[in-house]
Amino acid sequence: AILNIINEVTPEIKLDFVKISNDTVYAKIDDATFLTQQMGSTGSTSYLSTVVYNLTELPGINYVTLAFEEGDHAGPGTFTRKDFINK
Repeated sequence: AILNIINEVTPEIKLDFVKISNDTVYAKIDDATFLTQQMGSTGSTSYLSTVVYNLTELPGINYVTLAFEEGDHAGPGTFTRKDFINK
């Protein structure tokens, strides 16, 4: 349900659920062009922080691993809320 809401708010980026393993949610973005090339650094950081903060609201989830092709303004990886403090 969380991914559906995120996808509705930002339809240019389709975030797909992959799996949950231990305390990590895995998701992917097949076409990350809008995220990595068109939103700018601030927009990309805002989007990623929204994804991470919402998914880490789930009980027992501390990490979010996002798979997508790296671009000028964002790259894939495993993120926590700490990654977005003071950003």
